[in-house]
Amino acid sequence: AVGATSALVTNSGSVSTDVTGSAAIAVNVVANGDAGVVNSGNINAYSTDVDDVTAVNVYTDTGNVTFDNQATGGITATAQDGNAIALNASAAASIATFSNEGTITASSVNGIAIGALVSAYGDVGVTNSGNLSATSTSYQAVGLLASSATGIATVDSSGSINATGGQDQAIALEVFGQTGASVTRTGSTTGTHSGTVQALNVTVSYPEGTVSGLIQTNVCAEGGDSGGPLYDGNLAIGLTSGGSGNCTTVGTTFFQPVTE
Repeated sequence: AVGATSALVTNSGSVSTDVTGSAAIAVNVVANGDAGVVNSGNINAYSTDVDDVTAVNVYTDTGNVTFDNQATGGITATAQDGNAIALNASAAASIATFSNEGTITASSVNGIAIGALVSAYGDVGVTNSGNLSATSTSYQAVGLLASSATGIATVDSSGSINATGGQDQAIALEVFGQTGASVTRTGSTTGTHSGTVQALNVTVSYPEGTVSGLIQTNVCAEGGDSGGPLYDGNLAIGLTSGGSGNCTTVGTTFFQPVTE
């Protein structure tokens, strides 16, 4: 479906694409304005050759992306020697919202497998109460990747998100967003405290050495809190690495991101 202004696809039946000659997409929704998909049926894309497969692609230049996979919805991408993506949802200039109550699965023997890739220039919001999984026999597998270029990416999952990889990394859940997200930390010394993300990919020099790729927050911590979790709702974000200050006045604390 291609829309000059907006495009919405509702599927309650079955859509299947067998890729034999070139990469194909079972459901492709592209719009200059808002683009959306509501699925309560089955969408499948598969290849027994070297081709990449995508079950559902949703893209907009200027509008919002919405995707709702309902409880009866099933989305599957299966590849032999190519990459497999079950869902690719992207909003180039605005926000993306993804809700899954059903089952989304991507698998590849000799390629990369991604269950759901949700990205936007602005905020990204993901709610999952269903099942998301990705499996690659030989390469990387990612269950869910949520990414925001300038906004906040949030994931609320009461369902399952799983990844099984081969010789490369397996990542069940990975979230990238800008600063400003609300977070909470729990430690054995000071208990539970909340604050916001101030910076990403920070390098910190400790007496024991230098650590890169850390999350900087204004959540306080004290000695003995190291190793405690940083989280947002049901989403685990990182582990307490170190910091300065205390919980009586103010503090800056750094966290090692959790991606597996």
